[in-house]
Amino acid sequence: MKNKIKSDLKKIKYLKLDDFFKSTLVFEKIKMNVKKNAYENKLFYYENGKTKKISMDTDFDIVRLFSSRVIIYSAKKRQVTGFYIKNLDTKDKKLLFDIDYEVQDFAVTDDKKIVILVNEKDLMVNNETKVETTDLNYRFNGSGYVAGSAGRIFIYDLILGQLKKVTPKCQNVDFFNLNKKENKLFYLISDKNNLYNFNTPYVYDLDKCVTKCLYDKKDFEFTFVDYIDNKVVAVATNFKRYGLNENPKFYEIENGALNLYLENDYGFENTITSDVQYDQVDRFLTIKDSIYFLSTRGDKCSIYRLINGKAELYFDELTSVSDFVITDDELVVTGFKDTNLMELYSKKTSIDGKKTHGKLKKITKLSKKFEKSNKIYEIDKFKCELNCDIIYGYIIYPRGYDKNLNYPGVLYIHGGPKMVASHNFNYDLQLLSELGYFVFYTNPHGSDGLGDEFADIMGNWGKIDYDDLMNFTDVVLKNFKQIDKDRLAVIGGSYGGFAVNSIITKTDRFKLAIAQRSISNFVSFYGTSDIGAVFTSDQLNTEYDFEKLLEFSPIKNVDKINTKLLIMHSEKDFTCPLEQATEFYTQLKLNDKDVKLIIYKNENHNLSRTGSPKSRVQRLSDMSKFLTKNL
Repeated sequence: MKNKIKSDLKKIKYLKLDDFFKSTLVFEKIKMNVKKNAYENKLFYYENGKTKKISMDTDFDIVRLFSSRVIIYSAKKRQVTGFYIKNLDTKDKKLLFDIDYEVQDFAVTDDKKIVILVNEKDLMVNNETKVETTDLNYRFNGSGYVAGSAGRIFIYDLILGQLKKVTPKCQNVDFFNLNKKENKLFYLISDKNNLYNFNTPYVYDLDKCVTKCLYDKKDFEFTFVDYIDNKVVAVATNFKRYGLNENPKFYEIENGALNLYLENDYGFENTITSDVQYDQVDRFLTIKDSIYFLSTRGDKCSIYRLINGKAELYFDELTSVSDFVITDDELVVTGFKDTNLMELYSKKTSIDGKKTHGKLKKITKLSKKFEKSNKIYEIDKFKCELNCDIIYGYIIYPRGYDKNLNYPGVLYIHGGPKMVASHNFNYDLQLLSELGYFVFYTNPHGSDGLGDEFADIMGNWGKIDYDDLMNFTDVVLKNFKQIDKDRLAVIGGSYGGFAVNSIITKTDRFKLAIAQRSISNFVSFYGTSDIGAVFTSDQLNTEYDFEKLLEFSPIKNVDKINTKLLIMHSEKDFTCPLEQATEFYTQLKLNDKDVKLIIYKNENHNLSRTGSPKSRVQRLSDMSKFLTKNL
């Protein structure tokens, strides 16, 4: 099976949209090279219905279009980052300048300036031998230790050949948005000692070189700011009603005050789970009098737009839109259509971009090789009532399904919990189907896509969601008689891993369980996770109270566990730290329980999605071996 997994993952490709200019789009195709244990990127441009590869003789990080035929890109070079310019017609390339920082993002203005967001590090407090900090937030999953580092904005003038600092060292910039029409730069300043991520929006006039603070109260988290209809409109939330998972709303910023512009009950991002999507972005695109954005509603992620003070649906022809751009005459999107793998699609638009028309066209055929050698799983979608709400359930049939035979079943629980499981493709589910299992899953209370109230389970972790999952399992077993109720497994990761740990302390209905990147002890999670203090107090609806936190913790009830358990955890997971696995494992061993622990070296919380290719193969192989041997 390991060789089959390796062969499959080599055939799966990913897409990343880099930039667009008028009718030209630059994008990347990404694939895994298992032998080299690396991801390989190839650059392409799309124009007039055709794609063409861009030959790159050096590595590249971030790519932007300077014009329809010229790109500017950054590349790391030992201690510096180089900026290069390349003509797509002549293939000529030259170095523009070097900058002594790690570059996080950049954008090109219409008057030949480059806005650069860098990560400035203080080597006195964070170097090869030590990390020294006075910050509350000093490490993040995937980034490692961030003590002594801060985001800063620089502007490089291509005509004058000069580099200028825009933000001071004492400020930490974590977002910027360039409005080319107004030649103004919006950016957000955050505080590493703020428990909640309240930040401050600024605007910088690129013509006058003047900075203005737009709102200084530090009682909202902003995620986007721009001009629309001569107003400054922001996406923000204050967490007051539903806590950390409260969906943002549109606000107008005027004279230092924040006024509600549009009520909203849904998020501004794609929260549909996928293990074959390399990079997830929160795309906002301002065109004239409209802001276009992604939003997950129900079990679909579609494109919506804000226009005339209202949010309306713009495009919903895919199950899950990952990213999009609107060129002069086309909407171009990456995403998943039903159980097909990710592809690039396009649809014609009106001159002003306000309407799409004609048929949806598939530009790429990335999944052709994978689908040629694999039969994609069959899936059914059905409605069921859980805790007075009607939600969707999904069931995947085992490969070679025969209605006259019985099969093992797997309850698969997504992470978050504010995420959405839909009918898009996931390789985990493909593998489980190939192994001969029914797979069933749903979106219990706490999930996204059904509004703030449904997503709110503050103080109810392991309670209402547990009831949902058990009732859902009852519904599945009642309606699919071919599932052997004595051969059930439960699998989950992150929040889903917590759910697995919690479930097996309360019921013995599952023959075996797999907990990945899980939580077992909220007492220790509170102080060791990169989100621990704020997430724990918010989601469990309690401050640091030993007894209350322990009540929510599966580790308290290890003596009640009779289910065979596999714990899978990454060594450098800073969101659900490794000690969550080792504490639980130790207590289970001391209580003479049937448990196995696997630790993946040098991997983090995102192992199943963006981990190194060899580790991803190993994880899937370990999971399949455990299931095959014991189920």
